[in-house]
Amino acid sequence: MDMKVYTLVLTLLLTGLNAQASWERVETGEEMNLFGVEFVDEYRGWCVGADGLILNTIDGGRSWHRQRSGTNQDLYDIHFANPNVGWVVGDGGTILYTENGGVTWTSIPSPTDNALYAISLPDGKNGWIVGSLGTILRTSDGGKTWSEQSPTKVTLQDVCFIDGRQGWVVGINGLILSTSDGGASWETQVSSTDSFLYGVHFVSPTQGWVVGDEGTILRTTDGGKSWRRQKADGGWMLKDVHFANPTLGWAVGDDGVILKTMNGGKTWRREEMELSERLNAIDQGGTILWAAGEKGTVVRERNVPVPEALVEITELDEAIKMPKEPVVKFASLRINSTPPKAKVILDGKPTNKKTPVTLEGLIPGRHEVKLVMFNHGTVSKVVTLKEGEMKNITLKLPTRNKQISILAGGIAIGGITIAILQFFAGGF
Repeated sequence: MDMKVYTLVLTLLLTGLNAQASWERVETGEEMNLFGVEFVDEYRGWCVGADGLILNTIDGGRSWHRQRSGTNQDLYDIHFANPNVGWVVGDGGTILYTENGGVTWTSIPSPTDNALYAISLPDGKNGWIVGSLGTILRTSDGGKTWSEQSPTKVTLQDVCFIDGRQGWVVGINGLILSTSDGGASWETQVSSTDSFLYGVHFVSPTQGWVVGDEGTILRTTDGGKSWRRQKADGGWMLKDVHFANPTLGWAVGDDGVILKTMNGGKTWRREEMELSERLNAIDQGGTILWAAGEKGTVVRERNVPVPEALVEITELDEAIKMPKEPVVKFASLRINSTPPKAKVILDGKPTNKKTPVTLEGLIPGRHEVKLVMFNHGTVSKVVTLKEGEMKNITLKLPTRNKQISILAGGIAIGGITIAILQFFAGGF
């Protein structure tokens, strides 16, 4: 076979069973308050907090080590595009950037001295930061430079973008803003509450949740055109919200409360966890859910059921001509899902027919399927997946080789390596 095409078949499966799981405390050795948490997989993660604190683990929370932030400002949120590239925001307009997993952090010039509370970079290039006094900052160059972009003076607490154009911002007095043009214009959505809103999370362009004071939980199924309040007993201040898929979600807040829903928020119940410290943030890395809060508190829940998608690299019938001496030394298939993170796991035997790969955490929404041939360009397509939907995506891989076999571990016959890399929200 002289001509080959790799056809990627993405099948979204949202029927995972709820495995038995329980929350457990993870010792960090710290007493300072933690405000943000971010995990790129089940092992590598960071927490940020008071007085410039940045904690890092590379062994799933067994041990934590301080990273030098170079500031004593309180740090409120953290986002990583991959294990190396990340950003932190905090008081005094603080924006920090790393390209080596936090071994070194560099201060990025900020156009404001206002407190910065949250950051969202859905594709690793376009990003937004929100903060006090209506601050909205935007970048289009991967966070190297930031410019102001704001229609309000109301303090903003959280931001969620699902791609480079569509996003939501929440703040005090029930404020919800949305944009569909990357922030060139903003629309105020009707929340029907005057509660302070602290967290927002969308799993698709239409389905999202907002949490805030007095047990406030709001849900939309139409992109925010309408918001409906969901009932949660207790009246706690809820600081953050996370959904693994349209039905399974959590909210965290005061008094160590962890609320869970398995039906999209129709009902919420408190998780069993002996905890009194406020939890300020929640994030998922692979099949592990993490929450961080006061007095260095970190808790986790293992075996979190998440949706799955199946990628099949199938057989071949076309190719693009290449030089006699192939310049492609490495190629990779990157699945960029927004949001959340998805972990790509090789699950196959050496074969040139079908090599299934399991994606943990993939959800309905826009997905970019990208084949990156280092030193030889990129081929990609963007598709929108609906629940239970299957789509066939064809990408052409340039090669003169008559045969390529995909092996678990990423080695391929013919001097060209094809690797299935781990995916992280925001790209690579």
